[in-house]
Amino acid sequence: MSKRVGNTGIVYANDIDPAALQLIEEKCKSEKIANIKTVIGAVDDPLYPKNNLDLVVVFDCLFEFSQPEKWMQNTRKYLKPDGRRGLSKSRFLRFLNKAGS
Repeated sequence: MSKRVGNTGIVYANDIDPAALQLIEEKCKSEKIANIKTVIGAVDDPLYPKNNLDLVVVFDCLFEFSQPEKWMQNTRKYLKPDGRRGLSKSRFLRFLNKAGS
């Protein structure tokens, strides 16, 4: 994702586990990746720092969430009006409906 958004884009890595985010930060530092920012979320809300995201993608982990429906509902408030949400299982990415639906 980091390469896809390029130098001007930002990828937010979100987790409720600070240790998982620390691993991402360490990898970014060692590989000199500057456009990934980590965000500690809550079980029912990703708590992204902005509300103008183009895309929220959940990679092969929604089944581990204690409140997956609420978490996904709360992603809408962080999206641009034409923003999209997606679910990925392995290499398959399925887009959900637009933010307002």
